Amino acid sequence: MEFEKTLHILLVEDNPGDVRLIKEFISESARLEGKITDAGTLEDALKMILLKKFDLILTDLGLPDEVGIDTFLALNDAAPDIPIIVLTGNENDEVSLEAVSLGAQDYLIKNRLDSHILTKSIHHSLQRKQIIQRLSESEDQLKKLNAQKDKFFSIIAHDMKSPIAALKSISEYCLNEFSEMSRDELLETVKMLDDCSDN
Repeated sequence: MEFEKTLHILLVEDNPGDVRLIKEFISESARLEGKITDAGTLEDALKMILLKKFDLILTDLGLPDEVGIDTFLALNDAAPDIPIIVLTGNENDEVSLEAVSLGAQDYLIKNRLDSHILTKSIHHSLQRKQIIQRLSESEDQLKKLNAQKDKFFSIIAHDMKSPIAALKSISEYCLNEFSEMSRDELLETVKMLDDCSDN
């Protein structure tokens, strides 16, 4: 499946060789067209996120001004709706699991990377992010519908309180006074019950 538009990708990487290689991988891909903006520091990346809309962020975790998972967290806080793929030389499984558990869409090791792997990761990351956004929108809609339902039932309960109280009052009167009531009084009381139930 090919992408319908040119992807605007923010590449957060301080190594010029890695920047060049990742740009090559993306330009080699027949499945995507990407326009890459690169930032060599976290500070520059955060500024660019404020100035421009990106479809995807590719980031290293070792930058001159930030190292480790905090790099990802800062980018994710600044752009929570943009999928982020971590590209790193660090093969630490704990860090990769932590990054993914905190919201990274993927964790790729640079020395194992090629055009096919990167394209596939980008494709899957964008799809997952769309699914997550749709689920979030559905959850918000369900919450609104549930609130409307609760309000509706609250109105119904309030509106039914008086007629039910009247029915209860009449039926209690019948039970308490049944042996003392004449046939005409009993008929009148049953008519009142019938009218209340119609209301």
